[in-house]
Amino acid sequence: MIQHEYYRCQWHKVTEDQAKAITGCTTHPDEVYAYPLSGLLSSMQGISGIESAYVSGAIESFDVPGEMKAFCELVVIREEGLTARAYNWIFASTGTDVYMYGPETNFPEHHIPVGDPIPIHSLFGHVSPPGTIIAPAEEE
Repeated sequence: MIQHEYYRCQWHKVTEDQAKAITGCTTHPDEVYAYPLSGLLSSMQGISGIESAYVSGAIESFDVPGEMKAFCELVVIREEGLTARAYNWIFASTGTDVYMYGPETNFPEHHIPVGDPIPIHSLFGHVSPPGTIIAPAEEE
């Protein structure tokens, strides 16, 4: 069961080493990479039933409240019974400090039946901190 503190989306400061570990896996923007569970922040490792994690860098950073630029998104997937659940965090920088915001759970792919294929790209792009406007992707 997820501890109560995980139900609220909040900004949390991360260390430079933590930020480098996560963003170092995103060598090409807009691509999704598997992320090692051992590399998750200690606050995330307290989530029970974690099965996998994925990270993606933004093609272009986008503005978020507090004069920050978001540049990376992390998805953690856990299983509880017959349901897989996806949790999203974004990482943003003030220019000197890095913060993460999440976990976001308010999106259609938050609940996935265990055993069903997980559409990895569809798990990204759902985090929108209060006061943030994230424009939908343009169709080609």
